[in-house]
Amino acid sequence: MAKKASSSGDVETQLEETQRELAVMKRFLDKVQSFSDVRIEAKKELTKLRDEEARIERKLKDLRIKIRATEEQLNTAADGMVAMLEPGPVKFMPLFDKMEKANAQKHGPNAADWREKPIAVLRLSPAAMALLTAAELLFIGQLQDRIMADPGEWWQKIAEMTQPMAAAVADKLNDFVKKGGGN
Repeated sequence: MAKKASSSGDVETQLEETQRELAVMKRFLDKVQSFSDVRIEAKKELTKLRDEEARIERKLKDLRIKIRATEEQLNTAADGMVAMLEPGPVKFMPLFDKMEKANAQKHGPNAADWREKPIAVLRLSPAAMALLTAAELLFIGQLQDRIMADPGEWWQKIAEMTQPMAAAVADKLNDFVKKGGGN
């Protein structure tokens, strides 16, 4: 019976040692799991941050495009204003007499509101702006009248104007008119 007791004591001792080893192993695995949890959360956060970065980059790209367009419009308008104000072949006062009165059926919706606007609002290329200004076509109404008078060849009377440039000018004007005078 003493042997049974000692054998039973050995089993209990082994059981206690095994339980201590299991407890140590559990603490080790808990630490490993905590690092794993940190990695999982960090990966989720990294994914969210990369998505946010991509969204901000798209927005920044869009803003840069808008800034360039606005700067181009500003420069084009300034060039048109200087051309109107500087002395030379342009006679300012009769400008409005050089274009027909607005007619919504003939010229498009809200024509009275936009025909007297400078051609700069069309956001034309600097080269096109310079050629149209030199030809004393400073207002949208003047340009529209010239194109409507001879749709196929209106541009040939403007020095250095090319057919592709004229097509681009006409397209911008048509888009402007279709939108009722808005860009």
